[in-house]
Amino acid sequence: MIVFTMILAIFTIFLVLTSRKQLKIAKEVSIRQLRAYVLPKNFNARNVALDPPAHAITPTEIAIGPWLYNKTEGPNVTVIIKNSGQTPAYNLITGGRIVYDKFPDPEDDFYEIDYASSASISILAPGDEIFQNQIIPIPFTKVEMTDLQSGKTAIYIYGKILYIDAFGKKRFTNVNALLIVTY
Repeated sequence: MIVFTMILAIFTIFLVLTSRKQLKIAKEVSIRQLRAYVLPKNFNARNVALDPPAHAITPTEIAIGPWLYNKTEGPNVTVIIKNSGQTPAYNLITGGRIVYDKFPDPEDDFYEIDYASSASISILAPGDEIFQNQIIPIPFTKVEMTDLQSGKTAIYIYGKILYIDAFGKKRFTNVNALLIVTY
């Protein structure tokens, strides 16, 4: 009987330890499932290409695309940022930069990120989107647009999204994209 009790005690201790481990794993999984996931959803570029191609022009309008809309403005890229998680992202701050440089070997180091362009610290609810614009203030020359369309140069988009999830943990998402205009 003593042997049976000892075996039962060892088995019970094993069950308690296993249950604690399962509880810890379940808690971690639930946090992963519930937390905010703030990611770039899409990138839209304007003023980075010359005239639109023939297939983009209809009798009533020009299709949305990267072509030149305003000759007095520089290229701009809108990054659409979405919270794909199930809880809000708090203290959301975005910063980024776009750079026109050689392709495929850029000379820029891509280190300086401008957080000042983020107008405020905000909350991003689950499923909501915000738009972050990055602008090169000087319009491209015809040569720069031709180089971009021929693949000699590219527009590099990079930045960082900082936020705090519903569980109080600081999170970030790095944003890196490459825009090559060809048609």
